[in-house]
Amino acid sequence: MAKSIQNVVMQGASGKIGKTLVFRQLSNGETVIANRAKPRTMPPSVQQEANQSRFLNAIYLAKILAVDPILRPQYLAKAKPGQSAFNMALKDCFNAPKIKGIHLDAYDGTIGSLISIRAVDDFKVASVKLRILKANNSLLEQGLAIPNDNGLDWTYIATVNNNSPSGTKVEVTASDVPGNETVEVITFI
Repeated sequence: MAKSIQNVVMQGASGKIGKTLVFRQLSNGETVIANRAKPRTMPPSVQQEANQSRFLNAIYLAKILAVDPILRPQYLAKAKPGQSAFNMALKDCFNAPKIKGIHLDAYDGTIGSLISIRAVDDFKVASVKLRILKANNSLLEQGLAIPNDNGLDWTYIATVNNNSPSGTKVEVTASDVPGNETVEVITFI
């Protein structure tokens, strides 16, 4: 792939030339010259169809996110040179958040005890939900964690007494802006 920068002849060119070359315009004004894509000769596999469907859904969602008046400036702030808000929103649609740690050090089963979660995303984590399950898997409590000022950590404050915290399971669900979720479960020993 070749790039044409400040070339008077090629500036603003787009489309194909013959059956060989294609000119494209990037958001930063550069003209990219590439080989024309070859048409498919075989039908897509089941996996390829699933990927195409996933990609199409991500494109629809990214178009909506990229024009949102609140999210657009945030996506642009994360964009590298030559990337648009749409590029960043599309990337965000494909990457689920990661849970880097669940810390039960300050949880003793009493009301007001704390559970800390570290969750990260390529754009931002929108919410962190917790479910606390007794050793027999019955639901003890659930709710949303509160984001800390550092933008990485979240804190959940227990609202129900847990008389026997040993064997208690803490299920954490981190969600990002497009709705991707990551779930992790840890058992209190």
